[in-house]
Amino acid sequence: MTDWFKVWFDTDYYHLLYNYRDEKEAEQFISRLCQTIQIPSTAHIIDLACGRGRHARILARYYGLVTGLDISSSSIEFAISQQTPGTQYYVQDMRKSYGYHVCEAVFNLFTSFGYFDTLEEHELTLYHVYNALKPGGIFVFDFLNPVPVRSGITPSEHLTIEGIRFDISRYIEDQKVIKEIVVHDRGRIHTFFERVQLFDATLLQKLFRKVGFRISSLFGDIQLSKFEENSSPRIILIAKKP
Repeated sequence: MTDWFKVWFDTDYYHLLYNYRDEKEAEQFISRLCQTIQIPSTAHIIDLACGRGRHARILARYYGLVTGLDISSSSIEFAISQQTPGTQYYVQDMRKSYGYHVCEAVFNLFTSFGYFDTLEEHELTLYHVYNALKPGGIFVFDFLNPVPVRSGITPSEHLTIEGIRFDISRYIEDQKVIKEIVVHDRGRIHTFFERVQLFDATLLQKLFRKVGFRISSLFGDIQLSKFEENSSPRIILIAKKP
C-alpha cells in the first residue's frame, strides 16, 4: 500500500485543514513536559515528525539545539524559512536511522506515529529512537487513546476553509482509524486518506520495553493528568534508555 502520509502531508490542503491548531496550548504542553523530564538546558533534542517546526521552535526556548526531522520535504522547507536560533531541520523517514547516541531526548508529539502498514515498521521506528538516544536519554511520546476514539468517532464532517470545501469521513477498519478527506477546489476533486493504527497503552508499553526502554511515566492528557484507559484522550509516555 502507498504511504498515504507522503502524499497528504506534502499538500497545501493538509496545512490549510489543520491550521487551527492552538499555539498557546502547544506551548503549555511542552512547558509541562520539559519541567517533567528535567534534562539539561544544553541538551540536544530531536523533534521526530516535526512538521513545519512549531514544536521545535518552542523546544528551542528550553534546550541548546533542536533538530527537527520530517518525511515531508515541503514542511521542512517551510520550517527552514521560519528557522529560529538553536534549530535545524532535515528530511527524514523515521523508519531509517538518524544516528547513534546523538541526543539527550526525542519528542514525538500529537499522534505522529501509527502510520505504517506493519507492526515491524513501528518497531523499527522505536529501535531508531532508542539508538539515537545517549545512555540515560528520554523519549517523550504522545499518541491518541483508542478507547474513546472507538466510542466517540464522528462519522462525517463538512468544512469550508478559504473557499475550499473538505468533506471528511471517519471509520474504523482493520484496527485503524481511517479518515477520508475529499477536497473540492475550484471544480476539481481530490481525495486523500489518513490511516492511524489504534495502539493501546498496554501494547505501546510492551513495544517500548521490547526495544529496551524503561517506562518512567504514563499520562492521559496534555495537562499530564493520570491516565485512565476508558476516558483519557491521550497516551503520553515518558520512557528512558538505561
